[in-house]
Amino acid sequence: MPSHEQTTVVLGHLTGRSPAWGLTWWGEERRYRTSAHPYRRPETGDHIVELRCPACDAELLLRVRSLALSRLIRKRFLIAAAIGLVLVAVTVAIGLGSEYAGTPIPLPSPLGTSLLVAFLAGAAAAGIGLYGWRNESALRLYTETVKGDEHHRLLSGAEPHDASAP
Repeated sequence: MPSHEQTTVVLGHLTGRSPAWGLTWWGEERRYRTSAHPYRRPETGDHIVELRCPACDAELLLRVRSLALSRLIRKRFLIAAAIGLVLVAVTVAIGLGSEYAGTPIPLPSPLGTSLLVAFLAGAAAAGIGLYGWRNESALRLYTETVKGDEHHRLLSGAEPHDASAP
């Protein structure tokens, strides 16, 4: 998307909470006062857009990444997850292969310790990679120096409305 095209993000200011439940879950329903804010997506890299919440007059920062950069970051996380899963599969295959061959690898041996460390590192890499891949977004809302807060949320795609109105 060229940088001269403008897009709109919907910002929600929390106006109320109430308990909600279903057949197998419970939680809370949150109501927001919404406001639309225009921004421009860069062609490369990222930049920060300053927003002001009309409900509380708080200054918010919106980090906008180019779609190409966001895809690249997601691809790197996915590659890290794949490498971690391959490492886990190889260590399990070596361990099970030695068991079936009748020569189990003792854990205190250098090979056993190396396999355990490789298995744990692979599992950690797979978990971190999948978490990063799932949570990478081209838009991120910040307040002061913290990511998000209790009162504001990005509600992209929501239509402006007042949830407290009947």
